[in-house]
Amino acid sequence: MTVDPQQSKRFLAEHAYAGAGRLNTRLHIQEHYGTCPVPWFRWVFDRFEFPAGGHVLDVGSGPGHVWWRNSGQLPGALRLFLGDLSQEMVKSARDNLPGAGLDASFLCLDCEHIPFADAAFDAVVALGVMDHLPDRQQGLAEIERVLRPGGELYVSGGGRTHLQEIEELVAPFLPEIAYGGAPDRFGLENGAAQLSLHFSGVQRHVFEDSLHFREAEPIIAYAFSEGQVAEMLTGSLRREFREAVRKRLARQGGIRVTRQKGLFVARKGEVVGEGKP
Repeated sequence: MTVDPQQSKRFLAEHAYAGAGRLNTRLHIQEHYGTCPVPWFRWVFDRFEFPAGGHVLDVGSGPGHVWWRNSGQLPGALRLFLGDLSQEMVKSARDNLPGAGLDASFLCLDCEHIPFADAAFDAVVALGVMDHLPDRQQGLAEIERVLRPGGELYVSGGGRTHLQEIEELVAPFLPEIAYGGAPDRFGLENGAAQLSLHFSGVQRHVFEDSLHFREAEPIIAYAFSEGQVAEMLTGSLRREFREAVRKRLARQGGIRVTRQKGLFVARKGEVVGEGKP
């Protein structure tokens, strides 16, 4: 059976997310060309509710963008545990966060096998994680296990139109690429149903944004920020892709890219007869 690279732990850790460079490029372009007045990581952070002194686990922290960009807004004495499948991402987070004055621990982590005791955390954060898991239900069961009763999971998901315009640009050259992820695995449309198998009180919040490009290089850079595209679109194909983007811009005067994504907030049920710790 062919393994989808976007669900291959080796590909994700050693290639797609081997370093923070591509994610940093993507973030810079999103913030410079996006139309939403509130950047994604601030928008997400504004929906977090952590108790002072609480323990929070991030199971796919990347370079720690959501944390160091909002470091001054965290409740007092919060204890962060930042994990990622990629050793290089863990190193980047370790380099970024101490300068932000945060109390954090860092570890390589597989979300399907979380190395912590039951009920260890008040909250778990999983941004850009669920559609990469080969066994999502195993991953969700592990998150449920390490959450305390009443604890909350914050998990992101993309919609069916997320980045569809970039996928359309890439498709003539790499028709097998699902650039915006695979929302049929986990996304805005089906995420609540999957989460409800393990959690109660699932809420969905939708982030509304689009990217507007009037020059070729930023949209080309955004396309190559996807690991599979960068590795497969090489040589003459890359030159042809660049030319196709330039021609499209010249013909249309600009390219608008849809960002359809959001955040689910799911609560672990309380233990009968007990309050939230």
